[in-house]
Amino acid sequence: MTSVDFMCDLSQQGTELPHCWEHTVGSCHAPIALRADWQQQLRRCQSELGFRYVRFHGLLSDDVGTVIAHNGQLLYSFFNADQIVDFLLSIGVRPFVELSFMPAALASGSKTVFRYRGNVTPPKDYDEWSLLIHTLVSHWVERYGYAGLFGVLFSCGLGFPLPEDIPLLAAGTMVANGRLDFALVAICAWCGIIGGDCVLYHIGKKFGDAKNPLLVSVRSGAANTTWFITCATQRNSPASKSLRARSITASAPPMYST
Repeated sequence: MTSVDFMCDLSQQGTELPHCWEHTVGSCHAPIALRADWQQQLRRCQSELGFRYVRFHGLLSDDVGTVIAHNGQLLYSFFNADQIVDFLLSIGVRPFVELSFMPAALASGSKTVFRYRGNVTPPKDYDEWSLLIHTLVSHWVERYGYAGLFGVLFSCGLGFPLPEDIPLLAAGTMVANGRLDFALVAICAWCGIIGGDCVLYHIGKKFGDAKNPLLVSVRSGAANTTWFITCATQRNSPASKSLRARSITASAPPMYST
């Protein structure tokens, strides 16, 4: 049996170990969150580790049943997505929403990743994609009220491709109908968007490159994001010169092609 020797110099100055796992953990594929054994294990993990967010792929995939095409019409169902979010909230955890993968009814191609074949092609019709996100966000704001509004706007502040106007319009409608309080909506909206901006700022301050502040991290090579990558990473590009002249720095979080 092979032995391994570890040596530790206790006279050296120690460094802080960031407990990043206490903020967010990853959990693979969204449909797994519907399984009783997964829920039991996550409940125990959360009680012992105390993390606050869970992120997973595939909330929009076909096996969750978010949208399907039937007789030429798009049909939406957020039942399974609601079951997942409801469970997370019941144990004191919030979903770190990832808009993936592309539903087959909206996909422009058949390119997939992973064993469960998540579609990573852009939408064939961006109006239909926009309608799906509009419907989903409006549903969450209506279902989860103040928490839903804060969560969506916080994600917008972090740079996720979510529309800010839709949850605000939905919240305004519910205020007009007497279902939400205007003052609380205003507080949630302000805290959500400013909070996300502050987090993004501190990420850039701590991990950014002082020599090249226009740092963009993109996890997939979606064709519709290529122009932004090229513009932002070339220091001699017009956009780069313009931003540096105004002492403006920019950063963007990793995104998926969906």
